Amino acid sequence: MERRRNIQNPKNGMAIASMVCGICSLVFYFFFIGFPLAIIAVILGHVQLSNIRKKPEEYEGQGMAIAGLVCGYIAIVFTVLGILFISSLFSWYTSWYESLLLEALDF
Repeated sequence: MERRRNIQNPKNGMAIASMVCGICSLVFYFFFIGFPLAIIAVILGHVQLSNIRKKPEEYEGQGMAIAGLVCGYIAIVFTVLGILFISSLFSWYTSWYESLLLEALDF
């Protein structure tokens, strides 16, 4: 005789995916894979939190969704700051190199 239990499995797959993508976006930040993973983490986290608000008896994983959101937003901020730093460094280098060439031509 087979016993079956009526277990309700809460749906928390998007929360887990959001958290994993958020953590991986921080780990792979320097390999340019982090930014797309951060975007995915933020989207999945917001969708899961929306599902939790609509049907709290069916969905769970609020903590994991928030962790994915936080990690995703941190990775996005790091990416923006990195792009600004690299662009300002490139701008500084080109102006320095230009002034060096102008001094060499004026001798």
